[in-house]
Amino acid sequence: MMSFKVNTMVVNLTKEMEEELKRKYRIPHLSGNSSDTIYSEFMSNSTMTKSIIHIPAERYNIPKFLQEGVIVYTGEGSYANEIEEQTGGFSGRHFHQTRDVVNRTLRQFIYSIDKSKYDVVIKGDKLWE
Repeated sequence: MMSFKVNTMVVNLTKEMEEELKRKYRIPHLSGNSSDTIYSEFMSNSTMTKSIIHIPAERYNIPKFLQEGVIVYTGEGSYANEIEEQTGGFSGRHFHQTRDVVNRTLRQFIYSIDKSKYDVVIKGDKLWE
């Protein structure tokens, strides 16, 4: 099996997005479950490095959390897409927040790099699944 070095620029950009997402989901929040579960994954081959930011945000028993302050997962999947696309969370302020953070961070990155040293290619029309 061949392994390749993960592109440092991709790692730095992804980590910056991850930290900004954690900050954005931290305020306001009910339990912090969304921000606490965010993590990055990197894959690399001879031509590219791919990064994925995961926001598992597993569903949990909200009445139990409100009564006892503990998170007990229900096993019913994630609520991350629901917050992003439909509800914005309990506060209503997280609607399209992930998309906004990714787009803003990418724009800042593209404007900040030395274009004479790097070719920037953004592939695909889907930033997350």
